[in-house]
Amino acid sequence: MCIIFNEEGLNDITPPCVVQKFINHNAVLYKLFVIGQEYFVIERPSLKNFSACDQKTIFFDSNEISKPNSVSELTSLDDNESYTPTVWPEQKKMDNIVRVLHKYLGLDLLGIDVVIDNRTGHYAIIDMNVFPGEFSNEIFVFNSDLFQY
Repeated sequence: MCIIFNEEGLNDITPPCVVQKFINHNAVLYKLFVIGQEYFVIERPSLKNFSACDQKTIFFDSNEISKPNSVSELTSLDDNESYTPTVWPEQKKMDNIVRVLHKYLGLDLLGIDVVIDNRTGHYAIIDMNVFPGEFSNEIFVFNSDLFQY
């Protein structure tokens, strides 16, 4: 993956590719693991805030960035940024995301990555997987529910 900051950066990619707007979200990603109507949320590190500038394209491996204890210059907020404490996502909004996606996609197993815009507070789905592929100790409850499903 990469972050492109300006028109010149478009020369760094080779189509076909998927383009997605970058949303500043204070380096916090929420992973939702869905089984039927139940879901579990875990917080993960994510990319720090960026602004449009003449910076060169940044290439990265998203799997390395969002590991549980990832430490990277790409996940640490800059010193000039005011620290905003992480606020757990509103359950009502997460419930709605799960309900709507379950209804329209008809999937009982789903992984969803959500970020919260640090300016507006809007929630954005940045990735979905038809089968949550991440099974670790931190989601043990999810694993046991999956086996019972």
